[in-house]
Amino acid sequence: MEDEVQKIFDTFQPGSLVAQLAAVRHTDATLSKVIRERSGHTGTQALILVSLLKEDRASQARVVELTGIDRSTVADVIKRLVQEGHLTRQRSRTDTREKIVRLTETGRNAADRLRTLT
Repeated sequence: MEDEVQKIFDTFQPGSLVAQLAAVRHTDATLSKVIRERSGHTGTQALILVSLLKEDRASQARVVELTGIDRSTVADVIKRLVQEGHLTRQRSRTDTREKIVRLTETGRNAADRLRTLT
């Protein structure tokens, strides 16, 4: 694994923004793999579930703000989390373009476990 990281740094100017970004992405992939192995959830799913612990209900746009994940990925992951029973999703009563998501009891339990995952 360390050889792979070194190859990344050898490719780019040391300290450059691109080298730093490559290192962050590598770290992201490594952490996501560990989260998947320990919880059965992807890193993106974990981030969305845990971010929703702080808000009883949130629009999908708010989930984008909370997580920094792009809109289309958030929509796809939320769809999967709804199918798995971790979230509910409904149209907003005040704006029919907006979709509101909430943790189910199963989702809240999963998010609590993920929040303290080490």
